[in-house]
Amino acid sequence: MKNRILADGKLWISLTLMVIGATVALMAYKWPFRTALFPVSIGLCVFFMALADMLLGLFGKEEGLSPKEDAAGATPEDRDQKIAWRRTVGIFAWIGGFFLMIILLGFPVAVPLLVFLYLKVQNKESWRLTLILTGSTVVFFYGLFVWIIETPFPDGLLVRWLG
Repeated sequence: MKNRILADGKLWISLTLMVIGATVALMAYKWPFRTALFPVSIGLCVFFMALADMLLGLFGKEEGLSPKEDAAGATPEDRDQKIAWRRTVGIFAWIGGFFLMIILLGFPVAVPLLVFLYLKVQNKESWRLTLILTGSTVVFFYGLFVWIIETPFPDGLLVRWLG
């Protein structure tokens, strides 16, 4: 079963992503700090996630799923089209709501608000986990984009309208 990673192309996809991530990071490394920060960080993240995926595929435990089963163990015959349609519409509604929040409230408010609402409303997570992850998002977002890179974000329409 370990040879399945070679047969289904997962190894080659991981290797390709590792090459792309490393290339992006190396090409952007010589740029000025503020210009290079985003491509270098994304390139390194892609590289290490692809490396982890490759190593898990090669040395990790077998999942035990047949090729026709998904991560939940459901076969295509078990899936209900209404559930799939509802989930698809739901995720597009979250994406549309995020864009609306960005337009109305601005990026610095919309990002932590989306994290909070998604964790609390969609996933029904505990208050503790929701507040910890939302707080981490605020610290990361403001720390990286506002304080370190000093990215100017335009105000949302509501802020402009309310003065």
